[in-house]
Amino acid sequence: MTAVPASNVIFHYLIQGIAAGIVANFSYGYAISRLGAEVSAALGSFTPVIAALIAVVVFDESLTLITSLAMGLIVLGALSACELIKLKPMVLHPLAKLRN
Repeated sequence: MTAVPASNVIFHYLIQGIAAGIVANFSYGYAISRLGAEVSAALGSFTPVIAALIAVVVFDESLTLITSLAMGLIVLGALSACELIKLKPMVLHPLAKLRN
C-alpha cells in the first residue's frame, strides 16, 4: 500500500467503498420490496458467480473444474432456495420408502 500513490488509494476507497456500497444497499432494498426477503437473499448468492464470469470475460481469467462445479452448485442451491426449481429430497436409506 505504501508503493501506491495516496490519490489512487483514496479514489478506490471512494468508488468501491462508498459508491458501490450505497448502490448495493439501495439495490438490495429495492429487491426486497419487489421480490421479498427470502428470494432476494437466495438470489444474492449469485454475486460470486457473476463476479467470476465477469472476470473470465474482462480479465481473461480461466475457471478450473472445481470452480465451475462450485458455481453450478451455488446456482442450483439459490434457485432451489427461492423455489424457482423444485428438487426432490434425497433418500438417505434404501429402505426408507418401505417404512412409510
